[in-house]
Amino acid sequence: MEQTLAPKNTRNYEIDFMKLILAVSVLGNHMRSLISTDNPWYSITNKWGWISVHLFFAISGYFMVCSYMKRKESLQSDNYGKNAFMYLMDKIKSLAFPIYISLAANYVWYILRCIIVYKKFNILLTYFIEAIPEILFVNMAGIDPHDLNPPLWYLSAMFICTPVL
Repeated sequence: MEQTLAPKNTRNYEIDFMKLILAVSVLGNHMRSLISTDNPWYSITNKWGWISVHLFFAISGYFMVCSYMKRKESLQSDNYGKNAFMYLMDKIKSLAFPIYISLAANYVWYILRCIIVYKKFNILLTYFIEAIPEILFVNMAGIDPHDLNPPLWYLSAMFICTPVL
């Protein structure tokens, strides 16, 4: 009887560790407004945080393309554009629910802030219209959004870059 071996784990833990360090640095970069400028962590996150964002983006993009290339249909067809688009749609479907919940929560926050704090009602329609690029994941396609959910720039840019790569 032939014995089948489990597939070899090809996970690179050094890259996982680097992604962890970069993620912590990105988090520090986003939270530096909460830190006193006298704190040494402020200067570290201010200096290196933006570089971490770009490195994390590049590493994630590389692995996203590798994930696409592992799919059988991506290699067995001459229609690479359609396959890349379908892969992208699968990614968006898997992330859509939590992203739309987050957008809805942020939109409710903006509505409450406009009504309670600023006592402005006319800006609500503007917020809704400016949220459309974020809802469609195209806010990094040269459209200047209002940023209801600023971290979506990352996903938008990744989704735009993936079919190109």
